[in-house]
Amino acid sequence: MSHRLSLIAALVIAVGSSATAFGMDYAKVSFDAAYVTSGPSGGSKLRMLSDGKGHKRTETSTNGQTYVTIMDYPANQATTLMAAQKMAMKVTLKDSPEVHDAASAKKNNAKSLGSKVVNGHPCHGWEYVIPGGKSQVWIGDDINYLVKSETTTAQGKMGMDLKSFAKATPGADQFAVPASYKLMTMPAQ
Repeated sequence: MSHRLSLIAALVIAVGSSATAFGMDYAKVSFDAAYVTSGPSGGSKLRMLSDGKGHKRTETSTNGQTYVTIMDYPANQATTLMAAQKMAMKVTLKDSPEVHDAASAKKNNAKSLGSKVVNGHPCHGWEYVIPGGKSQVWIGDDINYLVKSETTTAQGKMGMDLKSFAKATPGADQFAVPASYKLMTMPAQ
């Protein structure tokens, strides 16, 4: 495998692993949302689309590059698309805690942070333990989805802030690998 392909594979594994932070117990909401993220390596813009049926697409833009990952929670898989190489790399999702409502908060032994307005949305907050750290989330009562998150791990603090949210059902094509892409399956991590 060439050096460039090795770097791409490492990126896919990292993106696929970070995608699991949203968990196997996905929210049943269809939407098109935009977030600003921050972390130890800088910030990025994130667009997230969901069909409310277990399919989610994330488009992360940072340093002039855009990375696309498609999660298929019912199939327990994430696929990262690499447009320049016309490649798609598929990985198995790992179950990871996610809090997106009172029921998932209870399931993950989350502590209530009460309610407040966050980024212009009335929210309920939760704090819970994740592998290697803890996470605080604020879920919009009006949109039934994530408005803000702050995660602390040994690698540092990471955050997400909602900038726009539209209740919309994206087309099935948003969750499909283009036919012209070569599909590679990565071993489970």
